[in-house]
Amino acid sequence: MAWKDKHPQGPQLLRLDRLLIDMHQQYKPKSVSCIGFCWGGHHAVTLAGSDKVQAAIIAHGSFVTKELVQGAKQPIQFLFADNDPQIGEDLRKELEAILAKKQTPTNSKFYPGMHHGWVIRGDESDPKQQLMPLLRWWLS
Repeated sequence: MAWKDKHPQGPQLLRLDRLLIDMHQQYKPKSVSCIGFCWGGHHAVTLAGSDKVQAAIIAHGSFVTKELVQGAKQPIQFLFADNDPQIGEDLRKELEAILAKKQTPTNSKFYPGMHHGWVIRGDESDPKQQLMPLLRWWLS
Protein backbone atom coordinates (compact mmCIF):
# COMPACT_ATOMS: atom_id res chain seq x y z
CA MET A 1 0.00 0.00 0.00
CA ALA A 2 1.32 3.43 -0.92
CA TRP A 3 2.20 5.97 1.76
CA LYS A 4 -0.52 8.29 0.47
CA ASP A 5 -3.15 5.58 0.91
CA LYS A 6 -2.12 5.08 4.54
CA HIS A 7 -2.39 8.82 5.24
CA PRO A 8 -5.61 10.16 3.67
CA GLN A 9 -6.12 13.93 3.67
CA GLY A 10 -9.57 13.98 5.30
CA PRO A 11 -8.68 12.45 8.69
CA GLN A 12 -5.56 14.62 8.89
CA LEU A 13 -7.60 17.78 8.35
CA LEU A 14 -9.95 16.68 11.14
CA ARG A 15 -6.94 16.22 13.43
CA LEU A 16 -5.67 19.68 12.52
CA ASP A 17 -9.11 21.16 13.23
CA ARG A 18 -9.15 19.54 16.68
CA LEU A 19 -5.60 20.71 17.35
CA LEU A 20 -6.45 24.29 16.41
CA ILE A 21 -9.61 24.29 18.53
CA ASP A 22 -7.70 22.92 21.54
CA MET A 23 -4.85 25.36 21.02
CA HIS A 24 -7.23 28.34 20.87
CA GLN A 25 -9.09 27.20 23.97
CA GLN A 26 -5.98 26.50 26.02
CA TYR A 27 -3.55 29.22 24.89
CA LYS A 28 -5.83 31.87 23.34
CA PRO A 29 -3.29 33.02 20.73
CA LYS A 30 -3.81 36.30 18.90
CA SER A 31 -2.95 34.59 15.64
CA VAL A 32 -1.81 31.25 14.28
CA SER A 33 0.35 30.56 11.24
CA CYS A 34 1.20 27.26 9.66
CA ILE A 35 3.96 25.79 7.54
CA GLY A 36 3.28 22.87 5.25
CA PHE A 37 6.15 20.84 3.86
CA CYS A 38 5.48 18.38 1.04
CA TRP A 39 2.25 16.56 1.93
CA GLY A 40 1.48 19.21 4.55
CA GLY A 41 1.44 21.86 1.81
CA HIS A 42 -2.06 20.75 0.88
CA HIS A 43 -3.17 21.21 4.48
CA ALA A 44 -1.51 24.63 4.81
CA VAL A 45 -3.24 25.93 1.66
CA THR A 46 -6.55 24.45 2.83
CA LEU A 47 -6.19 26.17 6.21
CA ALA A 48 -5.26 29.44 4.46
CA GLY A 49 -8.69 29.27 2.85
CA SER A 50 -10.30 29.51 6.29
CA ASP A 51 -10.17 31.73 9.37
CA LYS A 52 -8.42 28.97 11.35
CA VAL A 53 -4.97 30.39 10.57
CA GLN A 54 -3.85 33.90 9.75
CA ALA A 55 -0.94 33.03 7.45
CA ALA A 56 0.59 30.01 5.70
CA ILE A 57 3.90 28.98 4.17
CA ILE A 58 4.06 26.13 1.68
CA ALA A 59 7.47 24.59 0.98
CA HIS A 60 7.75 22.13 -1.91
CA GLY A 61 4.05 21.35 -1.50
CA SER A 62 2.33 18.21 -2.71
CA PHE A 63 -1.28 17.78 -3.81
CA VAL A 64 -1.66 21.57 -4.12
CA THR A 65 -4.19 22.62 -6.73
CA LYS A 66 -4.97 25.90 -8.46
CA GLU A 67 -8.43 25.78 -6.88
CA LEU A 68 -6.98 25.54 -3.37
CA VAL A 69 -4.67 28.49 -3.98
CA GLN A 70 -7.49 30.55 -5.50
CA GLY A 71 -9.52 29.88 -2.33
CA ALA A 72 -6.78 31.06 0.03
CA LYS A 73 -7.81 34.23 1.82
CA GLN A 74 -4.94 34.55 4.29
CA PRO A 75 -1.38 35.77 3.57
CA ILE A 76 0.46 32.95 1.87
CA GLN A 77 4.01 32.24 0.79
CA PHE A 78 5.29 29.52 -1.52
CA LEU A 79 8.85 28.16 -1.65
CA PHE A 80 9.16 26.45 -5.02
CA ALA A 81 11.85 23.92 -5.93
CA ASP A 82 13.22 23.59 -9.44
CA ASN A 83 13.26 19.81 -9.64
CA ASP A 84 9.89 19.06 -8.10
CA PRO A 85 7.61 16.39 -9.54
CA GLN A 86 4.73 17.60 -7.34
CA ILE A 87 4.73 21.20 -8.59
CA GLY A 88 6.31 21.29 -12.01
CA GLU A 89 7.19 24.43 -13.94
CA ASP A 90 3.75 24.84 -15.58
CA LEU A 91 1.83 24.52 -12.31
CA ARG A 92 4.35 26.76 -10.52
CA LYS A 93 3.82 29.51 -13.09
CA GLU A 94 0.04 29.17 -12.83
CA LEU A 95 0.20 29.35 -9.03
CA GLU A 96 2.47 32.40 -9.20
CA ALA A 97 -0.05 34.10 -11.51
CA ILE A 98 -2.87 33.33 -9.06
CA LEU A 99 -0.80 34.69 -6.15
CA ALA A 100 -0.02 37.88 -8.07
CA LYS A 101 -3.75 38.66 -8.37
CA LYS A 102 -4.59 38.15 -4.68
CA GLN A 103 -5.61 41.07 -2.48
CA THR A 104 -3.92 39.57 0.60
CA PRO A 105 -0.13 39.64 0.99
CA THR A 106 1.56 36.87 -0.95
CA ASN A 107 5.12 35.93 -1.68
CA SER A 108 6.79 33.22 -3.68
CA LYS A 109 10.38 32.30 -4.17
CA PHE A 110 11.75 29.97 -6.82
CA TYR A 111 14.91 28.04 -5.96
CA PRO A 112 16.77 26.97 -9.13
CA GLY A 113 18.61 23.68 -8.81
CA MET A 114 16.77 22.66 -5.64
CA HIS A 115 14.82 19.41 -5.44
CA HIS A 116 11.58 18.40 -3.78
CA GLY A 117 12.28 18.24 -0.06
CA TRP A 118 15.19 20.67 0.00
CA VAL A 119 13.75 22.85 2.78
CA ILE A 120 13.82 20.14 5.42
CA ARG A 121 16.90 18.45 3.99
CA GLY A 122 18.73 21.57 2.81
CA ASP A 123 22.27 22.78 3.37
CA GLU A 124 22.25 26.06 5.36
CA SER A 125 25.92 26.63 4.44
CA ASP A 126 24.79 27.02 0.80
CA PRO A 127 23.60 30.64 0.29
CA LYS A 128 21.08 29.43 -2.32
CA GLN A 129 19.34 27.33 0.34
CA GLN A 130 19.27 29.76 3.26
CA LEU A 131 15.83 30.66 4.57
CA MET A 132 16.55 33.80 6.62
CA PRO A 133 15.64 36.23 3.79
CA LEU A 134 12.23 34.58 3.59
CA LEU A 135 11.73 34.65 7.33
CA ARG A 136 12.47 38.39 7.29
CA TRP A 137 9.56 38.83 4.84
CA TRP A 138 7.20 37.26 7.39
CA LEU A 139 8.58 39.32 10.26
CA SER A 140 8.28 42.63 8.40
